[in-house]
Amino acid sequence: MAKLEHRPTTPSQTTSHATGEASRGPSPRETQLKGASFAEGEALLAPKDAAGPAPAVQLKDGESVDAQVPEEVSLQQLAVSFTLPAGKTLAGSWAHEVRTSSPTQVTLSVSRDGVTVNASPGIFIDAQWPAQNMRVHGAGRHFAQARTWADVFVVRGMGEGFVDLTGRARTEITGLIDRGIAGTKMAEKGYDPFKDEQVMQTLGAIKANFESLPDAGGGGEAVGAAELTRPSLSATLKMQSGFSQESGGAGVTIPAGGQFSADVVGAGNLAALLAARTPGQAAQAVPISAIHLRSDAIELTKGGDPVAKLEAIEIARGGQVTLQRFTLLGSGRTAAGFESLVRLLVGAAQAAQHGAPPALGVGLAAQRGDLEPRFVEGLSRELIEQGLTDAVRTLVTENRNAIPGLDLAAALGIG
Repeated sequence: MAKLEHRPTTPSQTTSHATGEASRGPSPRETQLKGASFAEGEALLAPKDAAGPAPAVQLKDGESVDAQVPEEVSLQQLAVSFTLPAGKTLAGSWAHEVRTSSPTQVTLSVSRDGVTVNASPGIFIDAQWPAQNMRVHGAGRHFAQARTWADVFVVRGMGEGFVDLTGRARTEITGLIDRGIAGTKMAEKGYDPFKDEQVMQTLGAIKANFESLPDAGGGGEAVGAAELTRPSLSATLKMQSGFSQESGGAGVTIPAGGQFSADVVGAGNLAALLAARTPGQAAQAVPISAIHLRSDAIELTKGGDPVAKLEAIEIARGGQVTLQRFTLLGSGRTAAGFESLVRLLVGAAQAAQHGAPPALGVGLAAQRGDLEPRFVEGLSRELIEQGLTDAVRTLVTENRNAIPGLDLAAALGIG
């Protein structure tokens, strides 16, 4: 085999093997890439947007979740849900088979109080007769009491068996959870996942524990991430400081300590979400079609005075707000009552024109069902169009990293 002869070149000149022509030396980018890791190289080659969003939050050891979310808000609860297909066998043996009887929504929720897994409808346990069949609706761990629990109920009816084994099933499920968290911080009394500065280590240890457990039941089918459809995310946040936004005399306020829950409705499947390596990729993997906000602390104002408390609103992709449920306050309630009275009197007058006595006319008018204050409702919706949409866009943009691992504004198509 012929030896390749190395001929040194000057630092500023190399030779192209394709053309034999001299070419220029390495560019600054090439110099940066030399010796870089894969992740560093990917970051260097990724297109840059000079006016792009602020760096998104990612969970990492050494800092708690509390330390990584914006200081204006406090994360109280975080939940993720997905749908399992019908007829999926999760475990089984000669004594029982565990499966989904229909498309089943599974929700994993983590809060400062505990962690829960709920299934709707419950996961079906087809027990060997004469044992009664059962459903598992949920299981979890209370952190303050360091207590594990499981909700298991018998299925009643002909052919469902007659020996109640729910106590044994609860013991097996809670024992499985206890073994999974054994030796980790989550097993400690008073554990708070959002204050855990080594949360990734804790989760890794729990994962390793479960992987090391013997497969007592067996017989189950592997559940692929692509089968976990309709992923959604829910978060409950508490304002650490007050929020106020006003536009054209109409505005929205949330006082310090006020809480609101956000239910994120998306598309795609869990496989795409798990494959995401950055919060921006997570936003692309699960594009948000809408966010449903629920709260008792969001007030709509007009001229600085509260006119309505917003209890439920929908934020469509792009930030457009639709009012779903509200309670009128102050001047808004007074105006609503006055308008309803006017509608009642007008209805009674119309009945009187057809010969009805006054008392009967008022009664007929009250039963017509059209006394709702349309003017006040229209005014409130106009205020929302003017002020609330801008306020929500501002709130989402400023707190786009409130949910670790997801760029909320990008996922919602804002900014």
